Amino acid sequence: GMTWLERGRWVHEQLSAAADRRQSKVQQLLKRDGIGFTSLNLGNMLIVESANSRAFNHLLASVDVRAIYEYPEFFIVPPEEAEGGQLPGVQGGGTPVSNLEQIFATDAWAAFGVEGDGITIGLNDSSPRYTHELMVDSYRGNLGDGTFDHNYAWIDPGAGVPAPVSDFHGTLVLSIMVGDDGTSRTGVAPGSEWMACRGCAGTTCADVIECLDWFIAPTDLDGNNPDPDLRPEVVNNSWGSCEQSYDNF
Repeated sequence: GMTWLERGRWVHEQLSAAADRRQSKVQQLLKRDGIGFTSLNLGNMLIVESANSRAFNHLLASVDVRAIYEYPEFFIVPPEEAEGGQLPGVQGGGTPVSNLEQIFATDAWAAFGVEGDGITIGLNDSSPRYTHELMVDSYRGNLGDGTFDHNYAWIDPGAGVPAPVSDFHGTLVLSIMVGDDGTSRTGVAPGSEWMACRGCAGTTCADVIECLDWFIAPTDLDGNNPDPDLRPEVVNNSWGSCEQSYDNF
């Protein structure tokens, strides 16, 4: 019987309380050993980026630790240049790109009248170029007068960059999500608003878990004042694993 806002607040409160309750002893252990960490509500996890063998053995022996995972690292496959120097599927003239027709997105728009209006999508990827003409109008941080406020619209948990920077992969993925400049459409949900977390910085994707935690209750640029009311309805992760074993992440 909860509304969408009530559900988000309840989930955030429950996860926060559980993390505070369950992590206290382990946090004290790490502080005693002088080891830095990041506490996440999501999954009741602690990210420890650098620990010595003493701290590791203390964690290993603790009855409050369910599991220890290696910090995941990923890589981004660089783009390949298409023949003639133009990326395939890009066209103008006010018509959707052919990709959207091939996956029947245009049929869905026509049949259901749904193009993403009223929905916020979260991008968990490398950083998109937020000033790109296909995406700038739908950016949550766009104040509409030529200025931007990136609080609750953007976060970089790794490097702390205060505004999105131009990365190829994130920009491409975002264009597939929401791209629409008024004459050309590249996005599956062109009516949606978007926000972004830089889970993949440079050539590694080491902050994807922190981004998922942030999307539950977005914060300001300093990582403070979380507000679950501003969470996205959808989160898009356009990356995967090349491992042969199943990973339920």
